[in-house]
Amino acid sequence: MPLQYGLLRDEWQPLGINQRTIKEIINNLVEKKINPNRLSDREKVFIDYVSDLLIPQNNQFSISVCDEFRENGGIIVIDPISMYHPKIKELLQRSQLLAYDTIISIIVTFPFYPKAYEIERLLEQYIYKSALEIPFKHFEDFSEAYLGEFGVGSIYSLRRRVYEAIIRMRDRNFVPSKAQKEAALEGRREDRGIGSRIFGAAVEGRKPTRKKIARELQSSNIVRVKVSIAVVAMTQEEAEQLDTGKVFGEHGEDTEDFRQFQQLKKALGIEQLALQYGLSRDEWQPLGIKQRTIKEIIQNLVEEKINPNRRPDEKKLFIDYVSNLLIPQNNEFSISTCDEFRNYGGIIVIDPISMYHPKIKDLLQRSQLLGWDDVISIIVTFPFYPKAYEIERLLEEYIYKSVLAIPFKHFEDCSETCLSEFGVGSIHSLRHRIHKAILRIRDRNFVPSQAQIKAAFEGMGENKGIGSRAVGGK
Repeated sequence: MPLQYGLLRDEWQPLGINQRTIKEIINNLVEKKINPNRLSDREKVFIDYVSDLLIPQNNQFSISVCDEFRENGGIIVIDPISMYHPKIKELLQRSQLLAYDTIISIIVTFPFYPKAYEIERLLEQYIYKSALEIPFKHFEDFSEAYLGEFGVGSIYSLRRRVYEAIIRMRDRNFVPSKAQKEAALEGRREDRGIGSRIFGAAVEGRKPTRKKIARELQSSNIVRVKVSIAVVAMTQEEAEQLDTGKVFGEHGEDTEDFRQFQQLKKALGIEQLALQYGLSRDEWQPLGIKQRTIKEIIQNLVEEKINPNRRPDEKKLFIDYVSNLLIPQNNEFSISTCDEFRNYGGIIVIDPISMYHPKIKDLLQRSQLLGWDDVISIIVTFPFYPKAYEIERLLEEYIYKSVLAIPFKHFEDCSETCLSEFGVGSIHSLRHRIHKAILRIRDRNFVPSQAQIKAAFEGMGENKGIGSRAVGGK
């Protein structure tokens, strides 16, 4: 294990020995994705690495660095294994920054596989850049319109991504009450954050015309709060077929496709693949044998986090599981289900191991839903450790609920103001979380030019989406 760490804290190699350091991963993001896509030189980002000031060798952390974090925000990336070191744990607690998770992005990784880099390379080559090419390109390009996530590698991260996707779909298809319609017509602000598709103008402070809102309300034919979810995962029978190679034909074990699958299986250290799958697609157990199914994980979120916290005038949300309509046993998927996904959005949760099964890969591609990733949340997990549940239980007991108790509670409560992330378990997910955090801090502290200030006062639109805190423009 010591080989994953360097002389400095920023030299930690989260992906394993002889891989990129955390500093190289962050610098690569800034130099290749963030700065080349900036709107002006004023938005150019540089990273101030203060790891050895916050957690110094001499035990005396910098008070001025802590003050700067509280005032301007920042990002703290935490390796949970390092939190077992008493000195590191104590210094982080003494900094008193963990309670500021509404302005500081606290990103806690999940311990990576010893062969994480090899697994990601195999998935990228055989699945991400072929069967899932369109959503993966949008994800890698950090498209603002993209709604999904690749490489979700822990139960915490999976729950969070599914929760966000459900809330997004619920609010997109929200049907307002009579009182809310009246509020919109009067230009009031009570509806902020809900029904934005209908009330966008009202919540932004503009007074919409009666004709425009009436047209919007009339065109909405949704009568209940439903979110469609399809789980793209094998059944137990299909997993057994894949395991033997029979699914690739009479001499399937000699094909290149089967060799690719065997490579992944060897890197993962999985022996009995079929035990993670059930009679239906929704019975897939992402955390391993004898753990909760994906359907139980989703239902738990709805029943414990989403429905109990709904507003009094909001209807209960329910999940319509359409996995066996999208990826049916008889190879004939439901066209009406695909149309509903395109019209109203939905969530597709994909097990990448199942994508090695040719029938599943073919049906998902034939559905033609992968190009609709600005309407559909496509969540691709990263294969979980064989002992993922045990590892998460140990981390939760010793680290998450003790030294990281405040941000972990906010994260688990799915607080809208919490910027923390727990259980980031793959390089793709890590890059995405850090990218979002950097942009959030950049836009929060953006200082507009004189021309931009003037444009804002004149009611022009140059400042849309950037520097709104400083400029005050919409």
